[in-house]
Amino acid sequence: MTMVGRQATLGAIRRLATAAILVIATTSAAVIPEAGLRQLRFSPDGRYVLAQDNSGIAVLTVSPLAVLLRIPAELAGDAQFTPDSHQIVFLKSLAPADHKPSVAGQRILLARSAPRVERWNVLDGTHVDSAEIKGLNCVTHELSPDGSILACDDPEGTLHIIDVPQVKRYTRGNSSLS
Repeated sequence: MTMVGRQATLGAIRRLATAAILVIATTSAAVIPEAGLRQLRFSPDGRYVLAQDNSGIAVLTVSPLAVLLRIPAELAGDAQFTPDSHQIVFLKSLAPADHKPSVAGQRILLARSAPRVERWNVLDGTHVDSAEIKGLNCVTHELSPDGSILACDDPEGTLHIIDVPQVKRYTRGNSSLS
């Protein structure tokens, strides 16, 4: 790609991000907290864009630019589209330990819960399923593109590979790279 083509692409992404923020902000005042967007991601087919902040995930159509659905996903890991662009998958494992509203300047106590892989349908906005992986505490994690496999490193340094639909775990001792 030429420098001019690269600059045009970056300009288009910036314009889309700005428009996404405006569309989300006018759709719901609660969508964008003070921290702002955490990630923007296009679907593999280019028809949708995912906008995520610390309170949830919004899926927008690119043309015309409009909010298609809003997924409540407070403190969820980075969401992603499945390869066919039909679903959104993400991991939830953090939750506020105190559900009282926070006061400006106060810290919120977070607690880890068992990781849960969530799957949502893009077109109709339905919650497809969620799989809770009990007895696991992920320090770092990554979902496969289709959300069917979870790689997780626990506090003791053990690497876990989980077949999410079967909730079957494969474990390997210390996952240190040294």
